[in-house]
Amino acid sequence: MERTRAEALRKQRILEKAHAFVERARALGLEESRWDRYRVRLEKPVSFERLRGILGQTVNTAEYYFVPHSLRIKKDFDEERKEQFKGGHRELRSGTPEEEGDVLLGLEGTFLVRRK
Repeated sequence: MERTRAEALRKQRILEKAHAFVERARALGLEESRWDRYRVRLEKPVSFERLRGILGQTVNTAEYYFVPHSLRIKKDFDEERKEQFKGGHRELRSGTPEEEGDVLLGLEGTFLVRRK
């Protein structure tokens, strides 16, 4: 009987902690319905300067959060692979032709952006 009562109290404490966590998340605006998701999947040669800029965009703020899934940076990728990306047949989202690049960047993840 005493063991059953102790077990029930333990479960009650766990439920109370879970409830407090959910309420705190809700108060901070962390409900799933308040965020938009944008998948990111890049594989392209980039300059060191552009690499720095892209990685700088993966920081987290109060308004957006980047969830990384994978990051690959290869400095010495072979010439055949380099040729695949030449000629501007692959484009950046902004529509500017792709650069030849110093490194091959592979980045996958999800941006969570807070709805206004």
